[in-house]
Amino acid sequence: MAAFTARRELAKERIQLLVERLNVGLDLVERRGDSVVAERAYLSAIRSPRASEQKAAEEDAKRQAEAALTEEERLHAAKAEAIAKAVEGVQRDLPVHERPDPWTVPVRELELELQPLQTAEIKERADIWAGLLEQKVRERNRLLLAADRPDNAEISADLTAKATDAEAVIQAIVERMEVLLRMMEKRGDDPSGYRQYITDVTGIKLNLTDFDVLGKQAWAWTISEAGGIRWATRILGFLATLLVFWYASKLIGRGVGAAMTRLNKDVSPMLRDVFAGVVRNIVMIVGVVVSLGVLGVNITPLVAALGAAGLVIGLALQGTLSNFASGLLILMNKPFDVGDVVSAGGVTGKVDGLSLVSTRIMTFDNQAMYVPNNQVWNGVITNLTGQTTRRVDLVFGIAYKDDIGTAEAIISDIVSKHPKALKDPAPVIKVHELGESSVNFIVRPWAATGDYWDVYWDITRQVKERFDAEGVGIPFPQRDLHVPGQIEVVLAERRAAETPIPKAAVRTAPVTTGSARGEPGPADQNDDEAEPA
Repeated sequence: MAAFTARRELAKERIQLLVERLNVGLDLVERRGDSVVAERAYLSAIRSPRASEQKAAEEDAKRQAEAALTEEERLHAAKAEAIAKAVEGVQRDLPVHERPDPWTVPVRELELELQPLQTAEIKERADIWAGLLEQKVRERNRLLLAADRPDNAEISADLTAKATDAEAVIQAIVERMEVLLRMMEKRGDDPSGYRQYITDVTGIKLNLTDFDVLGKQAWAWTISEAGGIRWATRILGFLATLLVFWYASKLIGRGVGAAMTRLNKDVSPMLRDVFAGVVRNIVMIVGVVVSLGVLGVNITPLVAALGAAGLVIGLALQGTLSNFASGLLILMNKPFDVGDVVSAGGVTGKVDGLSLVSTRIMTFDNQAMYVPNNQVWNGVITNLTGQTTRRVDLVFGIAYKDDIGTAEAIISDIVSKHPKALKDPAPVIKVHELGESSVNFIVRPWAATGDYWDVYWDITRQVKERFDAEGVGIPFPQRDLHVPGQIEVVLAERRAAETPIPKAAVRTAPVTTGSARGEPGPADQNDDEAEPA
């Protein structure tokens, strides 16, 4: 008895499963527009009365349970039932390749269906899709052959349009086959054979011998959804996406700069600009990648190639990467900022900008010098305007015979009365050195960094003018020569007069004496060229 009951329950389960599959098939037939009323009536008639009674009892119990629920519980139960029906409907769906028009199924649905399959099953599906591709290519080629016959221009145009529609179906099949081939690559299989087949059979062969047919083919491709409309949409989407990301990069860069300034008012403008520029570039790189995806370019091989070439690029750009690292160190340590006057990397001038690879310095004669960051960071950096005040170093010399106190008083008066010379720190005026020809004073007043050269030039000019006015001499370098004993000095013209010159010694020029200052005359200049007597 127990075995009979078990066999009866198993038969019921099989019947129920068969009925569910028949209902799925009837649903597909209804989607295509055919009537299935008779078939559904037959299915209802073959059900056992006991099953109908059991179903009626279940529905009655369900209605009683729903009547006892609150509004919130009823809504929750309805939502759960809708979810269960949706899941059940998905589970009842046929595999993609078994549906009436499998090329209309969304690509994502196909990807999710293929994900749990093994390599052999994926390859079996690929063979099925290759068969569908072969069938559609044959249909398209037959239409093209019929369109090439110049019997009737209107019929030829219609056939060409149908061939273009068939090409759209082919492209949809190819797009879904690419999903299968990528899945095969992930499983370690080689899909090159399928890709070669796709390359060989796809694409409309143009009739280059008949320009009327060629024009019709071009026009049909232009207005087809899989041809001109598709590519026009992709190109517009590419340009629109690129424009949106470009505008977004500008806004995000400005926002980053403003946020850094708001969070830290003392942030370096150089650091702010560089960081905002890096953010803008990152957003634009993402925008280019997304735009290529919108255009239909498969960026997965491109990203893989870039990753494989990363080592080669790193080795080739060692100097650039070193400059990049030095730029980051400059930004973090901030030895100078934009607008500072610095001496770095063998260049002196005002810092005009900093990138991650070079520092732009404007020299005082308005030359733009681009110094590599590595050269700047690895050398001595002198920031001439890094402080608010600077000491002006001056040296003035007076003659040994002049009065030191008078000279010191003149210099002190000039420095104390200069409007841009600071009182604190106090200036230093001292006798510093007894030179070879002068007694040297060091004069070291302090001034604001922006007034450095004004103080330097003004004090230098005023000291010279006051020294001249009050008789204080500024000696030039001179040397006294002491020689023991007497020295006889013979002028050149006297020596020439005392030494007779033979007449045969001069043939090219007459003999003339030098000038009053002892300069050699023409005869002296040509003396080496005269023939010996």
